Amino acid sequence: MSNPVLTALALAEALFPRQVIAFWESVAFEDRGEATLRGWTVSIARLEGLVFVALLRRERPLSRQLAPLFGLLGLPMVLWPRRVLAFSLGVAYDRAEEIELQPWVEPLTRLLGVTYLVVAIKGLVRARATRETATE
Repeated sequence: MSNPVLTALALAEALFPRQVIAFWESVAFEDRGEATLRGWTVSIARLEGLVFVALLRRERPLSRQLAPLFGLLGLPMVLWPRRVLAFSLGVAYDRAEEIELQPWVEPLTRLLGVTYLVVAIKGLVRARATRETATE
């Protein structure tokens, strides 16, 4: 296991998705309004936790395969955090427009996007170095 803390968090999301969602709502939402979770949101959260557990347990890193995905996710988060949040909440909630987020959520989304871009760039650089070493 590469990181026991991240693995425990991912496992908690896989086993207790409703409680994890409720916790993050209490942290990130100023007011939920009349918004309700869509039917698939809990299942997707459980799947996300399982995918992260599987990725964290891998012996070999997936940096080359996942780097473009992190880049695709990170760039819009950096450039348009408000739109990304609106889209994401709209996917997860009915009446998402009624949700009032805490003021720090938008800047944190941008920071998370920067983190994703750094992970993408590091993964691509590492993959390139591995290829160059293999050809020597």
